[in-house]
Amino acid sequence: MSIRNESKVENQSNQDNQLSSFELMWKAAFEEVDEWAGRLNHHDDLFLNATKQYVESIKRNQENSKAITEQFKKELLEWEKYAREELLMTTTTIQHFFPVKSFEEINQVVDDIQNKTTSLLSTPIRALTTGQGLDNYLDSVQQYISIRKKGREKYIEGVKSTSNVLYENQKIFVNLFENQFKSALLPFQQYMKNTTESNKS
Repeated sequence: MSIRNESKVENQSNQDNQLSSFELMWKAAFEEVDEWAGRLNHHDDLFLNATKQYVESIKRNQENSKAITEQFKKELLEWEKYAREELLMTTTTIQHFFPVKSFEEINQVVDDIQNKTTSLLSTPIRALTTGQGLDNYLDSVQQYISIRKKGREKYIEGVKSTSNVLYENQKIFVNLFENQFKSALLPFQQYMKNTTESNKS
């Protein structure tokens, strides 16, 4: 594995040696843009993971609160049942004063009140523990990050395509200037070389 990495680095350095300073400058600029995009993608991934952990912890807490609420509701119902039975036991002596029908109606009214109170108490808990709001929040964060990534990719693509046009134009100019400079300097350099050789002899 290390031999592969070394050969990869060697090939990269050989390619860099073959490039001119002008090309190296543009290559470094493009690499900087890619690194910038990579850093932003990394930060987006961190934000998304933090959001997922946040939603999971809230759901876990909701499940705990739901279990506690269910246990409390169960204990409350048992306590109410026990209290009603105690009341009936203590009032058995005067029970024969009330007609049976009205006594059953009283029990039915008490049961209705108890059931309605229980459903009213459990409605907000049910709404919270469904987790739909949290899932919607997570979906909206994921969509936002996806839109950001797509926009960033398009932006980088536009920057690179515009920069490529500039690069090609500058490369033509540099090559033209370099050729003119060589054609002007090389004869002079050849003349200087010939004069130094003639002076030595």
